[in-house]
Amino acid sequence: MRVGIIGGGITGSYSAMKLAEAGHEVMVFEKKAKPGKEACSGLISNRIWDFVPEKKRLVEHKINKAMIYFPKKVVEFDFDPEMLVINRPALDRYVADLAKKSGARFFFKHEFKRVFRHKSSKPQVSIGVGKKTMVMEFDRLIGADGALSKLREQSHVKSPDYRLGLGFYQRKKSKAKAVEIWPMDKGFAWKIPRGNRTEYGILDDPKVTKKDFDKFLKKRKVRKQKLFSAVIPRGLALTDKKYIALVGDAAGLAKPWSGGGVIWGLKGAQMLTETFPDFRKYHRKANRFFAPKVFYSKVAEKVGLYLGKNYPKLVPNNFVIDSDWVF
Repeated sequence: MRVGIIGGGITGSYSAMKLAEAGHEVMVFEKKAKPGKEACSGLISNRIWDFVPEKKRLVEHKINKAMIYFPKKVVEFDFDPEMLVINRPALDRYVADLAKKSGARFFFKHEFKRVFRHKSSKPQVSIGVGKKTMVMEFDRLIGADGALSKLREQSHVKSPDYRLGLGFYQRKKSKAKAVEIWPMDKGFAWKIPRGNRTEYGILDDPKVTKKDFDKFLKKRKVRKQKLFSAVIPRGLALTDKKYIALVGDAAGLAKPWSGGGVIWGLKGAQMLTETFPDFRKYHRKANRFFAPKVFYSKVAEKVGLYLGKNYPKLVPNNFVIDSDWVF
């Protein structure tokens, strides 16, 4: 089959790799000049190597626990499995290279414009290349174009809620093994040791993210550096269309509390490629797997934050948590 994939990030590239390995003609369209998502902490569990061959050079540091600072208590939890601090742009390029070696073709600086059907049941797309536009037809079309997916919007799928992530790197070496977390009203701030550098960031309601981050940094006398930002989805946004499917952030596949989407996105892409070309079967399978996890994770988050702020004595001092949230 001829497959078009919109978006050349890690989820789009992984989908391309698996489908190309299965013998399909795969074309990936990415509006940027090269793969590599800068706006991501790259704190990913070692389950990443369940999806792609291990490459140790991508790992900057390893984290085995987190410290959550509530107003009157510090709670420590251990990650199982351990978390890897990965160079995220390099990881994206690595997976894209794997996809190319499997036979997928990548087209950079090619921006998706519109999806439509004309005298055919198959999806056709218009792709912008500079000032020119070309039209192509595919047997199947996959949207891996991020949280603000244009393909999702044009497929009339309800968008998920969003949060805004901001962060920066500080040239301060840290070999600490714990990430530090400060809960906010609708999100949290963090400090991640990355070995040769330290990262500060926040994930919060877009209306207050910048204000809360400035307040957080001022309190700790941390000077802000060049910021990166990212829109993070919160809630599933799957489609049950026959010829079009969504994966990764475009499908809202991000952990509800942390916003991390790499492992969830890859798991969803794995489901899609295993059920290909039956996109409706993929939708049902992904919904059965992720919907309960989204629900229970949100409940756990609310209960945990409420108890931590109001009844800290009821919260254990230390416990073990699945790195990918009840995966």
